[in-house]
Amino acid sequence: KLGEASCNGKGRLFVAMARQLNIPARLVGGYVMSGGSKRTSHQWIEAYVNGHWVPFDTINDHLAEIPANFLTLYYGDEVLFKHTSNINFQYHFNTVKKLVPRYEAQQALGDSIFNLVNFYAIFERVGMSQDLLKVLLMIPIGAFVTVVFRNVIGIETYGTFLPALIAAAARETGLMWGLIGFVLIIVITATIRKGLDWLQMLHSPKMAVILAVVVLVMMTITATGVELGLFQLAQMTLFPIAILAITAERFAIIADEQGIKKSMQLMFTTAIVIAAAYAVMSSLFMQSLFLAFPELLLVVMALNMWLGRWVGMRLMEYYRFRHLLRSREAADV
Repeated sequence: KLGEASCNGKGRLFVAMARQLNIPARLVGGYVMSGGSKRTSHQWIEAYVNGHWVPFDTINDHLAEIPANFLTLYYGDEVLFKHTSNINFQYHFNTVKKLVPRYEAQQALGDSIFNLVNFYAIFERVGMSQDLLKVLLMIPIGAFVTVVFRNVIGIETYGTFLPALIAAAARETGLMWGLIGFVLIIVITATIRKGLDWLQMLHSPKMAVILAVVVLVMMTITATGVELGLFQLAQMTLFPIAILAITAERFAIIADEQGIKKSMQLMFTTAIVIAAAYAVMSSLFMQSLFLAFPELLLVVMALNMWLGRWVGMRLMEYYRFRHLLRSREAADV
């Protein structure tokens, strides 16, 4: 199908040629860790030269070295899995990047005078995972990004901190599937909420029904993702349910009062802010910095206080009132 031999075929040929020259060689099977979910494994070759097994990858043209993301699983001309025929056997590899501090760096940081509060060591003693601590520390950063977009740039969003919470939840689904799931949940729930208007329900019972609808939609998306092999969608259950219910209610109200175009416009701008917050919150540099020095959140608080006293025009307002500003400048001249 590919018009060339597979990694197994090329590997077998390489091993046979090497052994013909009296050079010990063997096949190596493993997995190329590239992020996301996939089913394909990989094979490469090792030749015994000068007392060392030297790797060769005939598919990707790696000579005497292989990248660090090549994970060795077995040696020899074997298969990765053996199973009986006529069974519904399925498998996939799911690779997720995780920030793991070096032990030496962690010890040096704990003794450093610059690390005023060694939160990581404190929470480690009570069994709190680094992933959870990382998420907690990144949420204020995502909230600051949202504040910048709302107060400085002038972009409207659903909810004050919704983009930061969705960006935090999307760490497992990825940005693309996270946004797709977010839009699907809001649109489907808002449509069902519209159908409840004829019942003329009170606000609290209606919100309880919407909350249940959000849960059902999330479970449906998760089950559909598993059936289709889109395992990123299986992580949709990590999304903030109550916030999504309130957002769906807000989406429906704006659609009734200002039209569906305004609702979709707010959905689009909210997605932009979510993407920006996700980019900042998933940055390894930001995660490393705030894990090492969580007291930097005080700086973030100070920046929020400074923006809270912002009295200037937002950037979008300069564009909105550009003709008025130009006419004023012409009058001054």
